[in-house]
Amino acid sequence: MNSYPVLTATCETDPGAAHDLLHQMAYQLLAGQISQHFPITKEEVSLAPIRFNSYGKPSFLHLPVSFNVSHTKGLCASVIALGAPGWEVGIDVEAIRSYKENVAKRVFTEEEMAYIRESSSKDEAFTRLWTLKEAYVKAIGTGLSYPLKKAAFSIQTDGSISFWDPDCCFTQQFLSTSNGTFYLSTAAVPPEHLSHI
Repeated sequence: MNSYPVLTATCETDPGAAHDLLHQMAYQLLAGQISQHFPITKEEVSLAPIRFNSYGKPSFLHLPVSFNVSHTKGLCASVIALGAPGWEVGIDVEAIRSYKENVAKRVFTEEEMAYIRESSSKDEAFTRLWTLKEAYVKAIGTGLSYPLKKAAFSIQTDGSISFWDPDCCFTQQFLSTSNGTFYLSTAAVPPEHLSHI
């Protein structure tokens, strides 16, 4: 798997915070992250116009920074891409979710289902795979309209992640905070990959 420079940032939030507040906090986190790595202030990032594609994927109208945000009860996260232009990134963070076989059968391949069944924690295995899939579909800009079984992952015993396109890059972190335990996954896809979607 290729190594591509993506940077993530996280912040703990009030688990009872409203969705709109979490969304606002995720964008504040992103603005601070961008201002640390690009010659632009946090305020300028906050004021930069954002456009959305037909599936709702956000991008800056004038800033050459690929980004994505995610939030769940208790945690916000953002990702930016550093490197060659044209790469797109996605991020998903989720608290460890309960394994639901009826949901899993709809979105996971037989190989992914076997990985879950053989795991010491079905809940963790389910969440690991789910966050990878969601980070990927956010990176390619289609969201959950993309057939999730087509975004098939294999997690090796050493924790490395395999995907059908070796030029795509993925990272994954297990996070334990005062608000719970989470998986955070990122996806970075090169411009040539997007032409295959």
